[in-house]
Amino acid sequence: MKYLIAGTGGVGGSIAAFLSLAGKYVTCIARGEHLAAIREHGLRLHSDLKGEHTLPIKAYTAEEYTGKADVIFVCVKGYSIDSITELIKRSAHKNTVVIPILNVYGTGLRIQRLVPGVTVLDGCIYIVGFVSGKGEITQMGKIFRLVYGAHKGTVVPRGTLEAVRQDLEESGIKAEISPDINRDTFVKWSFISAMAVTGAYYDVPMGEVQKPGEVRDTFIGLSRESAALGAKLGIDFKEDIVEYNLKVIDKLDPFEYESPGYIGCFTYDFGVHQVGEADEAGADRGGHGYHVQHIHIVHLSFAAVHPQGNNQSECSAMTGKTCITGPFPTTIGQKLYG
Repeated sequence: MKYLIAGTGGVGGSIAAFLSLAGKYVTCIARGEHLAAIREHGLRLHSDLKGEHTLPIKAYTAEEYTGKADVIFVCVKGYSIDSITELIKRSAHKNTVVIPILNVYGTGLRIQRLVPGVTVLDGCIYIVGFVSGKGEITQMGKIFRLVYGAHKGTVVPRGTLEAVRQDLEESGIKAEISPDINRDTFVKWSFISAMAVTGAYYDVPMGEVQKPGEVRDTFIGLSRESAALGAKLGIDFKEDIVEYNLKVIDKLDPFEYESPGYIGCFTYDFGVHQVGEADEAGADRGGHGYHVQHIHIVHLSFAAVHPQGNNQSECSAMTGKTCITGPFPTTIGQKLYG
């Protein structure tokens, strides 16, 4: 299968590198000095799982690429989705599947509306990966797990899903075909949101979240808020989402702080120097047609629910009511993104 990686950052670059090492056909979309370095020197990988490698991967800007792909992994940030819709339309054939890997709940449904003639799935990833230099990706830790699946009503041949899973597994990426991707992506979003906001606001390593006190209470309050939000969306969780998030956070290295790694775009946008290795416990799933996006101005709440189709990017106005189930530090109201 031919793979196109739209967004060669920590997540996309890691996927591309692992697939390439396994001999899979991979092309990357990148830009600027990062793209120039990949073209000149190859994609450099520093990996706890794979070691040190320099890979001669083909790389283009979104505008330059004219090929076709069987699988398109979308690994850009949520506010960049609109900029790659033409790339998706141009690169897809009748059997292409698009798999978004973002920390923004509802991304797959959003992209599907933008490219109605293409089959769009949804997905989430558990990895510590970041751009450590121009043309250079660092993957840390022993967890690299990718969950993907089709939304209800989206028809995808089981053989296609299995072919992708086999390629990922052969590349050293633990792959799971989700029977309910809505719930999987919501649970991932819930954890990342609570972790990112808590770490950014208090400017602390994960060890502080693991200790009883104000920091942990804030993390719990944010987790409760997302649980209430999920309930309003009709999500049927397999387990209590607060307990799930605490279980994950308590498994992190308490001293992870100095590493420049980020877990997805939320912590990157907030500038949190944390590494988040989510556990391998079964994830939950859910959602009923809403787009949930992290917002950078935090007032009382860390999330907003937007009707599908809204393209909120950075300083979003909340157009839906949020679910406040716990106190948040009264001084929050400052702009954390900058």
